[in-house]
Amino acid sequence: MYLWGLIGKITPMQAYASPPENINELKALLAAQSAMLQVLACERDSLRTESELLRTESAELRAETELLKQSKQNNLEEIKRLTLLIAKLQRQLFGQKSERLAAQIGQLQLELEELQINEGELQSRLQKLSANSKRTVASQERSYPSRNPLPEHLVRERNEILPESASCTDCGGELFRLGEDMSETLQWVPGYFKVVQHVRPKLSCRACQSITQAPAPHRPIARSHASAELLSHIMVGKYLDHLPLYRQREIFARQGLRISDSTMGDWVGGVHSLLEPLLDELKKHVFAAAKLHADDTPIRVLAPGSGKTRIARLWVYARDDRPSGGPGPPAVWFRYSPDRKSIHPQTHLENYEGILQADAYAGFNAVYASGRIAEAGCWAHARRKFYDLHALNASAVTEHALHVISALYDIERSVRGQQPEQRRSARQAQSKRLVEELHQWMHEQLQSLSKKSTTADAIRYALNHWKALTRFLEDGRIEIDNNTAERALRSVALGRKNYLFLGSDNGGDRAATLYSLLGTAKLNDVNPERYLTHVLNVISDCKVNKVHELLPWNVRLPALAQSACEPKPAALEATAEEATAEEATAEEAQADL
Repeated sequence: MYLWGLIGKITPMQAYASPPENINELKALLAAQSAMLQVLACERDSLRTESELLRTESAELRAETELLKQSKQNNLEEIKRLTLLIAKLQRQLFGQKSERLAAQIGQLQLELEELQINEGELQSRLQKLSANSKRTVASQERSYPSRNPLPEHLVRERNEILPESASCTDCGGELFRLGEDMSETLQWVPGYFKVVQHVRPKLSCRACQSITQAPAPHRPIARSHASAELLSHIMVGKYLDHLPLYRQREIFARQGLRISDSTMGDWVGGVHSLLEPLLDELKKHVFAAAKLHADDTPIRVLAPGSGKTRIARLWVYARDDRPSGGPGPPAVWFRYSPDRKSIHPQTHLENYEGILQADAYAGFNAVYASGRIAEAGCWAHARRKFYDLHALNASAVTEHALHVISALYDIERSVRGQQPEQRRSARQAQSKRLVEELHQWMHEQLQSLSKKSTTADAIRYALNHWKALTRFLEDGRIEIDNNTAERALRSVALGRKNYLFLGSDNGGDRAATLYSLLGTAKLNDVNPERYLTHVLNVISDCKVNKVHELLPWNVRLPALAQSACEPKPAALEATAEEATAEEATAEEAQADL
């Protein structure tokens, strides 16, 4: 329309019966027409450019959609194959090879679980692409199966949602009830499930014939019965209590609630997509610290289609200034990598400047060589080498080394929580002398020990990293060891013991996200499950520049409701003997798997 308006403006000569006789008027008229033509030319070029951009964007969107659809189709075919294979193996689960088959079934169930979660995460990405696109691409639309009604035996709780105004917003007249819409969500209350019925009455004004109704309540995952409470319970169960989804489904089934594996996979994938912006804010906070603790741990990952596993790594970067009196909230940030190549810590730390406290892993050498990062060593690692030798074959050398290191730790306990300058002064006055004497003593011992001696190896390890080990004497912010990072990895070790391996690389990324957020919540004395419930309730409506307000130390959780206020189904009131028997059965089943 703007273009046609300009075309109408460039023909002023038609308004004249004959050209102006005044030469100056004629020149002005020609100049105006020339300017209008230039404007039109610019507008034409702009429209051409915009058209090209739209064509490019459309082509890219179609290509990405096709790629995601192909990946989704491959996942679905693999899910069908694994489902049939698991069913076949379960039928064969008897005889002398039953233990081996049980382990194989467990592996396949985890692989199937990962594919189903990938499917849920993939669908979340497709929905985001569709929402962010200027046009709706029909090929992105997914046919959603009709949801089965929630079981009738579950406790029902009615939640009526009324409009903000009790009278008509148009004319102020009285509102009369016309009907209602109801939706149900499945909610987890510690110990049992209940169904919350969200009822939205339709209210009509007889004076002006308008109809008023409150908006539908927010759902963490679109088209899902799952409430934020249930989703957080499942995520905490999987990543903090280390219960794979198939085990959680078995637990839910014992309470009369059967949830399909694909549905639960969709939920986990959808939650991970929701939490990604929050993880970015957590990383910013962690790497804003002047000092970081870093460590890594091996974790087995299932190689798709082979039934075998390979070794991957989970890296952790921890910030905790409380021992040196720092006011910043503690936090941890995990990252997954398929191997232990040095490029991974270099990538993680590419923009960091400060102190890095870690073990003697050579992969960190490149970041120390950059000059941006100062290395701080870990006396716990140095001590461990002497301790292991002492436990196997105690000697005067190992005993003396352990005694001196123990004295250093006694000094550290006395200054824990004090300000950096106070800590530095105490270390200079008490620890420095012990460290210098230990250094001289180690050199003397090397003269009398065989070069192939394991005790000499322990001494050489300490001497080779002496500069990093003694940096804590000069800087009160530095800890004597790297136990902050090692404590953060304990949850990974527990999970590794329980479910043995991850199902895929994508599963490693998801584990890193949840370990980061739940671990940080625990460090800040925030209940992880209640915290995640709050985040899932509000993150979809949170503006991008406000996401940092959802970090654990910024959240104020509502007070816990009295348990007596919650109705408890009689079916779940078990005696102590029944509860004990149930736990014993669960332990036996876990041992079998």
